[in-house]
Amino acid sequence: MMKLSTVLLLTTVSMYAACSKSIVQQPDNGGVLADPSNLNVQVEGTKANFSWTKDPMADGYFLQLAEGTSFGKAAYSSDTIQNEQYAFADLKPKTDYTLRIRAIDQDNPAFTSRSIYKSFQTGAVAVEPIYAFPGAEGFARQVTGGRGGRVIKVINLNDAGPGSLREALDQTGARIIVFEVSGNIVLKSNLDIKNGDVTIAGQSAPGDGICLQDYPVSIKADNIVVRFLRFRMGDRKQVEGDAIGGFERKNILVDHCSMSWSTDECASFYNNDNFTMQWCIVAESLRLSAHAKGAHGYGAIWGGKKATFHHNLVAHHDSRNPRLGEREGSAYALTDLVDIRNNVFYNWASNSGYGGEAMHVNIVNNYYKPGPATRSGVRGRIVSIDKYLKNEASPIYNKWGEFYVQGNFIEGNVLANSDNWTNAVANQFNAKYGILDAATLSAIQLTAALPIEDNVKTESAEQAYHTVLEKVGASLVRDDADIRIINTVKNGNFTANGSSGDERSRNGIIDSQDDVGGWPQLKQGTVLKDSDGDGMPDAWETANKLDPNKPNANDRDLSPGYDNVEVYLNSLVKHLY
Repeated sequence: MMKLSTVLLLTTVSMYAACSKSIVQQPDNGGVLADPSNLNVQVEGTKANFSWTKDPMADGYFLQLAEGTSFGKAAYSSDTIQNEQYAFADLKPKTDYTLRIRAIDQDNPAFTSRSIYKSFQTGAVAVEPIYAFPGAEGFARQVTGGRGGRVIKVINLNDAGPGSLREALDQTGARIIVFEVSGNIVLKSNLDIKNGDVTIAGQSAPGDGICLQDYPVSIKADNIVVRFLRFRMGDRKQVEGDAIGGFERKNILVDHCSMSWSTDECASFYNNDNFTMQWCIVAESLRLSAHAKGAHGYGAIWGGKKATFHHNLVAHHDSRNPRLGEREGSAYALTDLVDIRNNVFYNWASNSGYGGEAMHVNIVNNYYKPGPATRSGVRGRIVSIDKYLKNEASPIYNKWGEFYVQGNFIEGNVLANSDNWTNAVANQFNAKYGILDAATLSAIQLTAALPIEDNVKTESAEQAYHTVLEKVGASLVRDDADIRIINTVKNGNFTANGSSGDERSRNGIIDSQDDVGGWPQLKQGTVLKDSDGDGMPDAWETANKLDPNKPNANDRDLSPGYDNVEVYLNSLVKHLY
């Protein structure tokens, strides 16, 4: 006579079989469901990704992970996993692990498969690249600027003296410059950045931000990060110069700045190694103002050895949109590499891009929008390529450069958009060169882009047009000048004619900042309490579990690669990338 428990067990098994569950003979080591099959592991550094073939009769799987081979104290035990893959992250580097997996039945946990084991070893910790800041791209994306250095606060708008920007820049050693003031810094002389290892964090200014006016700003040092500043020189002092510029330096990143009203170029950077200018507005250079040569109104000179210019807006210049060039006649161009992509060019007048003697240039996925000042002969021009003919002793004399031109969009020009090279480059050479033969054109045209190490997240030209107008410039708080300029691009119009009355100073090509209303007034905001003076507000430190009474700007409590103060500064503008 059977015992009652035996009858109940047989009844349960029979009922389970009636429900079409796959029951196998219970072996000595346990298990009534089919074992997990095809168990595989892929290890990437300290990550392990497991996959297996799922048995349709199993309701799920139970996983355990142990260091070594002992499961006396498993490092991980899962809930029921119903798919056929699972990933472990942040495991110990270079460590032996064993995974144990078995199929389970949710209705009756006693019904399982046998446990299947898989051993593996993790690799070394994957080193994540640390950039100048999240969103830094291009060849200068990994410059360090003032990382690890002391925090210096700008507390007034004076040209010089204690608490001024000039004094902060004149100091030496690594430093991160933050602002407790907003407004216009009226310079009394040229501002030269002569000491490197510095980050200028314009986004820290409370209120509307910072503008530098009246004199040029020049970068004359290495390892520099400049962010969220305005360089609006103007002609009040009748000084000839660039709103901002720099050459023959290395490791420079200029980000989210606004440059305008220069008497030479607005933003010229060339002969620099490892350079990026990104998300900047370069607009409204002054045509008839203070330049010794007379008429100017030029946008920029761009060059460099591993130099990136991306997601910038270049608008309302007579010419040099940009001028491609290194120091005149030097051998530097023979080994340079300039990458120009995802920029927006609007309302160039007599010329768009030109130059490039002996240079190596990518021009990729830029958006060109002719404006009211754009002459008919250059409306379909991406670039007019030149070679150097001035001095036969020059190492670049009579040498063409190499250009990759692809994916660019000229508004309203179907032919140019269908074939950039044939219809917007090859037909744009200066007449002084005569008709170039097919072999020469073939030598100038590159069929593959110069390598940029995939250092810019590249969009189509049409996508870049919208992204640039949304985020470009000192855009944490846009001033009236930037708002006005961006609106002219959107609407295809201009603000004013030049005040000189010259026939070429019209339709947005201006002669003075006064033609468009002059410098906007930037409002001061509330200075947030910073008890320990480390550049991070008390409230932010408290919210991030830092001690607001302990100076810890350079500690790495919040990130393995960024100083605490960098994390704070980056958090202010993370929505603008």
